Amino acid sequence: MLRQPASRIIASSHIFVQILAACGAGLLLGISTVILPQFFSLGILIVICSAYVVLKRPEVALLGILVTTSSIVFEDYLPVVSVGISLHIPDILLLGLLGLIAVRWMIESQFSLFVPRWMGGFLLFMG
Repeated sequence: MLRQPASRIIASSHIFVQILAACGAGLLLGISTVILPQFFSLGILIVICSAYVVLKRPEVALLGILVTTSSIVFEDYLPVVSVGISLHIPDILLLGLLGLIAVRWMIESQFSLFVPRWMGGFLLFMG
């Protein structure tokens, strides 16, 4: 049982392992709300969920960054990193996500991009 990947153990019918994982996650969340302020505990939970989504489907995070930087946040408020050239933090995140997509496309044989139906119209509008 220990030699199987974690995804196979969780996806299988081992209900005991799933209940134990849920109890452990609930216990960690409860301890973090006692030790830290609730705002930080909520932030940690959001960061963990976001990291899972980014690693599972990086194109969703890519789309989120594009929508956020093009409509909600003004360019003047974005921090700039100067290393030979000046890049905004979202630009670095976009390059990292595109690199992650490229690496996963080359390594994983079953990797496919999630492309919603409205993406074609969105790209025509943006172009």
